[in-house]
Amino acid sequence: MDLLRRHFHLVLESCRIGMGKPDPGIFSRALEELRAEPREAILLDEIPENLEAAREMGMATILVRDTDTAITELEKLSGLQVGIPGIPGIPGIPEGAGAALGCPDGNSQDSWHSQDS
Repeated sequence: MDLLRRHFHLVLESCRIGMGKPDPGIFSRALEELRAEPREAILLDEIPENLEAAREMGMATILVRDTDTAITELEKLSGLQVGIPGIPGIPGIPEGAGAALGCPDGNSQDSWHSQDS
């Protein structure tokens, strides 16, 4: 989790807060802690069911099928140049990245991005 904390303003561990996806409560919690509106957030996940509640709240969502496509979609939605450390040619996660959700055991390491207003 230390690696995630270096790149995100907020890391929520579902195992510590007692709720996880697709429970809308975890999305509300992340938005509250980020002081963001749903329209300012983008949720990326590889499981379609996890995206439904976020979309119903007014958040943009991206179904992750592969890294390149997800990055392209995130760049289009956010208007930012997105990068992932360690992948050649992609510079690094941009300032303004919001939060990551998951547990230290490696489950559900989903990224949240909250666009700066």
